[in-house]
Amino acid sequence: MYYSTIIGTQKVRCEIVISRRGTYDIIKNNFKNVEVVNIKTTLIDYLYAIKPYYKSKYKYAVFASGFNQNNFNRFFSLLGLDVKLYRFTSYKECERCVLDAINDGANIGVGGTSTEIFAQKYGLKHIVVENTTDEIKDAIDRSLQLLKVKEEENKKQLELKIKLERYNFILDYTHIVDYQIL
Repeated sequence: MYYSTIIGTQKVRCEIVISRRGTYDIIKNNFKNVEVVNIKTTLIDYLYAIKPYYKSKYKYAVFASGFNQNNFNRFFSLLGLDVKLYRFTSYKECERCVLDAINDGANIGVGGTSTEIFAQKYGLKHIVVENTTDEIKDAIDRSLQLLKVKEEENKKQLELKIKLERYNFILDYTHIVDYQIL
């Protein structure tokens, strides 16, 4: 199945969407028939986002999904940072997470563009996490592999359809010939 999107003034057709952690979950959970490949985001990516503010006494709100809570807490406690994880899988939850973080006294939010929108709306300083080139290349490679598998599957389906039509034609013809002989 192809999905259309508009880039600039052009309508573009695509089979696979490449997205990051939070938006990936939102798409996966809300659009069951859309194929999505996740750009893997690590705790190190979040640490690099926080790095310019490391020496400050901020209370950080990390907006993400998919992290193990215990590993997350251990990682940031080793660094002596006051960081709390807020998880979401929908835009509605995303907004709730930002409001919860503000109510919990967070000074800086760290996450993606989805949480940035709500952070700006409610006046929370926000840092967008960047992915490495390798993480992006990996997601593209996985997308290309998935696309290749889908194309091979479509080719096999077409071959089976042609064979079935051929067999049906032969059966129909055989039936006609048998009828004419009798």
